Amino acid sequence: MLEKNTDINALKTADGKDSDKKQVFIIGSRRSGTTWTLWLLSNHPSMVGLQHTNLIDAFKKLNDWWLDEERIHNSIVSGKDEKIKANLKDFIEEKSFYSSCRQLLDMIFQQAFNEKKQASVVVESQPENVENLDLLMKLFPDAYYLHVIRDPRSVFGSWKSIATTWSSSDIFNTHPADFSDRWRSDISMGRSFSDKADHYMEIKYEDLKSDGVTALKRVYKWIGVDASTDIAQQALDACEMKKLRKKGNMPKGFFRKGSSEGWKSDLSAADVQAVEYLLKDIMDDFSYKRVNTGELSKPVALKLHSIKKQIKGWLRNTWVFALLRKFKKRLIG
Repeated sequence: MLEKNTDINALKTADGKDSDKKQVFIIGSRRSGTTWTLWLLSNHPSMVGLQHTNLIDAFKKLNDWWLDEERIHNSIVSGKDEKIKANLKDFIEEKSFYSSCRQLLDMIFQQAFNEKKQASVVVESQPENVENLDLLMKLFPDAYYLHVIRDPRSVFGSWKSIATTWSSSDIFNTHPADFSDRWRSDISMGRSFSDKADHYMEIKYEDLKSDGVTALKRVYKWIGVDASTDIAQQALDACEMKKLRKKGNMPKGFFRKGSSEGWKSDLSAADVQAVEYLLKDIMDDFSYKRVNTGELSKPVALKLHSIKKQIKGWLRNTWVFALLRKFKKRLIG
């Protein structure tokens, strides 16, 4: 698995002084074991965790506002003349803007450190942060980015299950074609962090399950904390799935079996065939053994799905749909 680590650069506090505190961001496709990985790392004496805070998403909206070049509603008018002067970003330099955002984020992270005084590392888990590479590089170029990767068949099995329990198919795609598009995109965006981040590491969910002690010790060493066998084993014991289910702070069904091969009972043969056909190149790259080997022909289910999408696209461009859109616009006003 890919691992990248430059010489450790001390972080800077708001007043510019060196700090020994570090940030770790766990990224990956949703339902890849990112939450479990957070719990594992948070059990380390030197680490404290933040779960699904949506912090970076919140700052993404602020970043979009700052970058907005629409002069009508995002500008300064002095009243001295009729001319609109400039965008707000022309008055707030890039360095100042991101420095201010970073200071606020560091203040929030400090609250986590206050809850665990001996901690020197804060771990934030938000798998969707794979979409926020550019912003994270502006805010936390010195952070550690841990990319958790899981067999796409297991991920898809989890998506199909929770789409009918505590979530919906609008969020978690239940067709293998739609799922595969999203999973491929997530993996690609996640791996792109390796090109820009000073500290980037990939870890397979299956390695954490099959030889957790070795896998965790490798992560500990990469971050720069005590990598003893006892600490790793204690974390694995504390974070058994049956124990996490009893905590009661997650939706029912959030922590499922946690098995590396649960997909064998979760998915139909047709689902497996479709996922393997669409993702065979990445699966082979990560050494995920496929059921359907050799040259694969496009499954019938995928052919029908493609035809259905083409028909929908054609219908959207017909005069009937154009008329309906106009009618809807008038109703909304």
